[in-house]
Amino acid sequence: MATINGSITVFATLLQFLVLIVVVAYVSLSLKKCPAKYQVIGIMDTGVGLFLLLTNASIDALIVSSKVLLWGVEVGLMSSFLGVST
Repeated sequence: MATINGSITVFATLLQFLVLIVVVAYVSLSLKKCPAKYQVIGIMDTGVGLFLLLTNASIDALIVSSKVLLWGVEVGLMSSFLGVST
């Protein structure tokens, strides 16, 4: 419950994009083929956007706690594995 209280709802919404990144990586590796150019650009944009939102463009500090970040990444990874396996 402490993790839920310490998190930001917008952060959870943004981490949903992690699912798409992992799925693109999995499909690319399984097909032994590079993703399309627009997918790479989208992945880079998502990464930069998440970095800017989570750090306020400062490398020194996160807006959310590391525990919240870890849970968010875990949920994103597990959701992507569930999506790929079904």
